[in-house]
Amino acid sequence: MLVSHAEIAALRETIAIQSDPLAVEDVRQAEQDILAGRTVKAEGIRDSMLSRRPATA
Repeated sequence: MLVSHAEIAALRETIAIQSDPLAVEDVRQAEQDILAGRTVKAEGIRDSMLSRRPATA
């Protein structure tokens, strides 16, 4: 059986996340938020990030 490097990397990442109880809880909370409609559009995130930038001289 041949497995690509990308697939092995993805499997390792999955194992790392599933081994971290805080990460698992974050994923569960995110899924609940999505189902409840608690989401933000990409434009809202962009605007929020831009508003945090320090003013340039």
